Amino acid sequence: MPDDFDEISGVLDKLVEELLAKCGIDRPPIEPKKIADALGLVYDETELEGRRGQSYRRYGRQHVEIHRKDRPERKNFALAHEIMELELKKVLDDPRESHRWANLGASFLLMPTPWFRDQCIQTGFDLAKLKKVFTTASWEVIALRTLNFSESIITIVDDDRVTRRKSSYPFYVSKRLSDEEKHVVLDVLQTKKVQRQHFPSCEVTGYPVFEKGHKRVILRTTLDETGYVRDSSETPEGQVRSNGE
Repeated sequence: MPDDFDEISGVLDKLVEELLAKCGIDRPPIEPKKIADALGLVYDETELEGRRGQSYRRYGRQHVEIHRKDRPERKNFALAHEIMELELKKVLDDPRESHRWANLGASFLLMPTPWFRDQCIQTGFDLAKLKKVFTTASWEVIALRTLNFSESIITIVDDDRVTRRKSSYPFYVSKRLSDEEKHVVLDVLQTKKVQRQHFPSCEVTGYPVFEKGHKRVILRTTLDETGYVRDSSETPEGQVRSNGE
């Protein structure tokens, strides 16, 4: 049973490579539905209470159901999750562990490591450019996946409230926004455009992901060599490390 990120990453990379080869997919974007069809899965969209996807066997065939009211990107992630959970059950010593790693597996499937890493380098980790390549993944999933390839902080701000904050730095980072980050969020909300700003201690890029009745800003923060001005009142529990979900 894999316990660390490097070990499970190797397992997931191999599974994704085999799936892409089997399905004849040689470039992004990745369409999970095409993979499901190639694997012979019976796909359906239905009303699901409290979940986005599920799978089960019936009459000798594997069925996958996805919540029909979710937006397309969530359906893609849910289907990728179910596919990777089924594949993990075949290779893990303890099949029950497959659900534990399925979300991470979904990210790997939608953004295969070699292709995503190359695009991160080519685009300079520009989330807007990455979204144009990996169109079937959501902005949030793309942003969090970049943490596997660079030291940075990804923050999701929904209607002026921090709802998610993850860091790949090897030290604790405050859950609270810095003054620099707050400044960028405000500029993004006012201009409705991508804002990249340099400060003495960091660089912050903010991306507007606006929908009707909802304003989301995604921040990518990178620190300079002097480090980050952290809130001394924050305890170690305040740090959320990336696992690529």
